Amino acid sequence: MSEQPTRADRTRQVVVVVSHLVGVLGVLTGVGVIGTEVSESSSGALSADATLLAPAGTAFSIWSLIYALLTAYAIYQLFPSTATDPRHRRTGYLAAASMLLNAAWIFVTQWGLLWLSVVVIVALLLVLGALVARLHDRPAVGAAEALLVDGTFGLYLGWVCVATCANVAAALVGYGVETSQGVGEVVAVAVIVVVVGVAAALARRGAPPGGPVPPGAGAGPGAPRPPAHPRFPPRDPRGGQRAPLPPPGQEGGGGLPRRPAVPGL
Repeated sequence: MSEQPTRADRTRQVVVVVSHLVGVLGVLTGVGVIGTEVSESSSGALSADATLLAPAGTAFSIWSLIYALLTAYAIYQLFPSTATDPRHRRTGYLAAASMLLNAAWIFVTQWGLLWLSVVVIVALLLVLGALVARLHDRPAVGAAEALLVDGTFGLYLGWVCVATCANVAAALVGYGVETSQGVGEVVAVAVIVVVVGVAAALARRGAPPGGPVPPGAGAGPGAPRPPAHPRFPPRDPRGGQRAPLPPPGQEGGGGLPRRPAVPGL
C-alpha cells in the first residue's frame, strides 16, 4: 500500500502553488502589463545596452520557457505520487522560496532599489543552488521527473547565474562606477569571476565528496582480497608483474591437479 500524503505534504503543495501565482504576478509586472518593463525600470539601468554584461533584449525570452516549466512543475507536484516523494519533501519549500524571491526582485527593481535587487538575486542564486544540490542527492526516476523538476530548476539556476552578473554590473554603473571602456571591462571580468566562483562552489557541493570513486578504491592494505586463481597468480607488488608459477609438482594444496602427460602429445 502506497504512503498517504500527510497534512504537511498538502501544506507544502499549496505553498508552492501560491508562490507560483505570486511569481506570475511579478512577471505581469515585469513585462509591463501592470507595471513598468524591467528594461525601463530603475532609470534604465537594466536595459540591454546599459552595461557590457547586459543580455540582449531577445535573451529575456528565455523567461517564457522558464515560467512555462515552473507552471508545469507547480501542477506536477500536486500529483498524489509526488506528494510523498522524498525529493519533493526536501525541495518543495526551496522551490517556493525561489518563486517568491524572483517576484521580489521584480518589485524591487520597479522601485529603483538596485543594490537591494543585488541582495535579492544573490539570495535567489543561493536558494536555487541548494535546491539543485538536493536534487543531485536523489537522482530523478522517470522522464517526467527529470524534465519538470531537474530540467526546470537546472535551467532556472543557469539563467540566474547570468542575470546575477548583469545585475551586479548594473548596480555598479547605477551608483556611479566609471563606465569608460577599460574600467568597464575590468568590472565586467571581476563580476564574471565572482559569479563563476559561486557556481563552481555550488557544483562542488553537489558532487560526491572527493570526486568519483575509482574502481578498487576501497581495497586498501587491510582490506580482504579475493583468492588468486591457481593459473593466474597475483602480481608481484615490487614490479607490477605476475609472480612466477611454481615448478611442476610443487603447486600449493589449493592448486589444480596436473594432468599426466599423454605419450605422443
